Amino acid sequence: MRATTWNWLALGLALLPGLATAAEPEPVPVYREIKDWIVGCDNTRFCTAVLADHPERMRVGMLVQREAGAWGNLHLTLVGSTDWSGEPMLDGQLLVAPWRMTRGVETTLELEGADAYAVLRQLRNGQRLVDDTRPGERVSSLQGLSAALLLMDAVQGRVGHYSALVRPGDSVADAQLPTPAKPQVPAFVAATALGAQEQAGITQVVMAKAAAENQLINEYDVAPKLELHALDDQHALALLSYNCNDFHCLYALYKVSREAPYTLGPLEFEAPSSPVVISRMRDAIEFYPGKGELHSYAKDDYPGSCGVEESWRYDGMRMRLLKLSRMDRCAEVGTDSWPVLWRSQG
Repeated sequence: MRATTWNWLALGLALLPGLATAAEPEPVPVYREIKDWIVGCDNTRFCTAVLADHPERMRVGMLVQREAGAWGNLHLTLVGSTDWSGEPMLDGQLLVAPWRMTRGVETTLELEGADAYAVLRQLRNGQRLVDDTRPGERVSSLQGLSAALLLMDAVQGRVGHYSALVRPGDSVADAQLPTPAKPQVPAFVAATALGAQEQAGITQVVMAKAAAENQLINEYDVAPKLELHALDDQHALALLSYNCNDFHCLYALYKVSREAPYTLGPLEFEAPSSPVVISRMRDAIEFYPGKGELHSYAKDDYPGSCGVEESWRYDGMRMRLLKLSRMDRCAEVGTDSWPVLWRSQG
């Protein structure tokens, strides 16, 4: 571990014209668009920078991820064509590094630690990254990368630390780098399964409510579907999906008493107080009864390349946020690369 630290120190100080002054880390969570890049940092100061330009042709996908703290892992991912076999080209020159290559529908090149650091120091001063595999090359813009990396450094308190990607130095000690812990969400305690009488009574009440709220419409020949799940020994979850098409469904969620007259109430959510952590809870919603977890994938375009993906867990009273990722720009970026803005332990 210490060898990696000194690798970063040597690389950083060798490229440093002058020492930086330590600054207070930015408050989190953070979500920001910087030219062709989207940067997001969650409540633990884990940061993601993803290329989200609008190229005229296929791009080389780029993803930078970094954990907080002096020992936080740095990961760089490039995604190119299926037959990519050579080194990436940076402004006409080979970008030589010990890439870890994985082949699939596309080819993924990955670096970690000091290797990723060294390459990112080159990339941040570049203009064009190219996968020149024939018949058609992929080209990616690096506009905004340097500012995106600087924001990651600022959020993680690295400006002036030897591990900073943009302004390294020796004015910030390891102990000064913030490493917030993940908030704890209790494990779900499985309740007694709903009996036949409970299911029949709850179904009658929920469907009557749905009819009154015009939630039984069926414009696309897909019948409404009602799921009932035990939340605890006093309450059940009613999840009604309706008016579904191949893009999304509409939903109604209720917390229902398990005793007659099966009173309906809203399902409560305890959300973090943050202007960038925005729950959508629409389009595709699933409940996993074994874990007590509710998952939502809200899509802002037809392919689902932008929107909000979120997971919640029932804590015995309400839903608590486990994880939320967000992508506002519709630029053909897969959900695995969306910046995470909140994560919990549990």
